Amino acid sequence: NSGFSMTAASSSGGNPFVKNIAGVNQFTREIVLQEKNCLLFLSAKYCRTCRNMGPGYTRMARINSEKDNVVFATTDTTSEVGKQVARSFDVEAVPAFVLFREGKQFGTLSITKLPSKKLDMALEWLESGKEWNFNAVQALEKEENENK
Repeated sequence: NSGFSMTAASSSGGNPFVKNIAGVNQFTREIVLQEKNCLLFLSAKYCRTCRNMGPGYTRMARINSEKDNVVFATTDTTSEVGKQVARSFDVEAVPAFVLFREGKQFGTLSITKLPSKKLDMALEWLESGKEWNFNAVQALEKEENENK
């Protein structure tokens, strides 16, 4: 065994770095009740931007896998079960990233390309124990929009 959970590998199409979440019950069981830190990528099959971000998200998960303090997960919101996951975290549009600290929702970001300074900063806050800084997120959004 390579040290990766076989359930994570098999449930995510063989990707050992990103856990596929197939519903609210699974998320509750594997993240919330176990009080895990998590970065959840909500996407849709029909969303070209989401598909383009997939490899970058996997790369991010692989690079961070050695730390083993954040679960990188994904949910496809095209199914009814996936829509329930999105609704439960007040996500109305994809792509979206929802961060969880010790199983509790910590922050939500709408990002359209990776790598992202905004997502890196939020991940650092999650890992370091810092609080969510809405003003810093808005400042980075403004900077990213000006550089388009």
